[in-house]
Amino acid sequence: PDIDTQSQLKLENLFKSRANEKSSEMRVTVSDRMQDIEAMGQRGVIPPKNFVSDSDIDTAYHNNPEHAAQLKRRRDEAVRFATGASTLYNRSNEDLIKFVTETNAPSTTRPENFAEESRHQDILKTQAAVILKQRRETPIEYAAEHNVGKVNPIDFNNAQSIGNELPNRVMTSKLMSDQFGSPPQILTKSESENLSAVLKQANPSQKAALFGNLYTASGKNMNAYRSVMAQVAPDDPVTAIAGEYAGKNYQDASGNGKAVSDLILAGQNILRPNHKEDGKPDRGSLIPMPSEKDMRSDFDSYIREAYAGYPQARSDHYQAARAIYAKLSADSGDKDTSQLDSDRWGQSMRLATGGVEKYNGARLVMPYGYEKSQFKDELYRRIDVVPSLPEKMTASKLKDLPLQAYGDGKYVFRVGDDILGDKNGKPIIIDFNTPAPPKPGPLTYEQKLKQRSLR
Repeated sequence: PDIDTQSQLKLENLFKSRANEKSSEMRVTVSDRMQDIEAMGQRGVIPPKNFVSDSDIDTAYHNNPEHAAQLKRRRDEAVRFATGASTLYNRSNEDLIKFVTETNAPSTTRPENFAEESRHQDILKTQAAVILKQRRETPIEYAAEHNVGKVNPIDFNNAQSIGNELPNRVMTSKLMSDQFGSPPQILTKSESENLSAVLKQANPSQKAALFGNLYTASGKNMNAYRSVMAQVAPDDPVTAIAGEYAGKNYQDASGNGKAVSDLILAGQNILRPNHKEDGKPDRGSLIPMPSEKDMRSDFDSYIREAYAGYPQARSDHYQAARAIYAKLSADSGDKDTSQLDSDRWGQSMRLATGGVEKYNGARLVMPYGYEKSQFKDELYRRIDVVPSLPEKMTASKLKDLPLQAYGDGKYVFRVGDDILGDKNGKPIIIDFNTPAPPKPGPLTYEQKLKQRSLR
């Protein structure tokens, strides 16, 4: 009452002006935060409480209460969307597939939000499809983004970096496989592309060194190592074999003193040269090779049933043998390398496979570097200490059963068409990757007396 009318009008106009300014500022803030809520939801983040409060909306639209009420409904729907989106990353593949393929309409309990709910449901389905694709195609990137396991960068020029990180990747890959059924990948897409580019420029010795580091760093875990090789050389399984042999330091004992991995990699360079550097090699190779039919026929006669149940391994080792043969032929100085040298091909097949021998009526791939007599000696010593034999089975009977390869340097016993199990039903595995029991020493006088008494 003490303020005159003219001053009151000035103050009212000042208040209205400031209120309009505040409303304009808050509309910008509310608009930005509404977009942020949706963006958060698409990334699996739930917005903080009162991120866009009722008072914020009321301030922004103080002259339009109907629009304010509509915006509050949109905000609530956006928060529901963000909450729903955040749960997508915790859902199984089966749930996501069902969600993506279902045709249920949005809820009709809030008809005023039907259009917004429909749009959000479409976004969620798209996001679910993206998640499924990431889990399937780029599982390590997915793991890094969503804190599954542990993922750090790898410097492939640093053996210590490889050694430190590869065990993490093995663990993370297993977590992704167990939780989401992801393929057993170890590298990110960019890492595999970069490593592939490095390999294309590397010479055989550099490749062998790098593969050896990878194999050793994987803890000699063949599944992890082969997963890496499948990513960096998906169309070149022979390179994976070379890397494995480099890691195990397999040597050619026939007299030339070379690592088998070097022979394979150098032979691959001969069979599959870089055309940009070498122009158009003869028949796709730097040297003429013998007839594929002749080489395959001899290989099949040599291998027979040794790789039964493992057709991919049979094919891969055949290709490795061809690479070794190409390198040996190139070094021989032969006038005509298109004629098959049977002795050289036999040597190449032995180096590629480790050797194949007949044991108890069946062909068997030897542990690498083993002669048959050494193999039998160590096999019998391992059989003598096999625990948990099934009823009526003895170590002596085991020694008369045929064997079947069961992975690298591992064997199982066959009984007819089945694999022999122990008393718990688990396969009895003889593993040449572990040291054999020591040879028994001469019998003591007491042991000889005991044997006589038993007889």
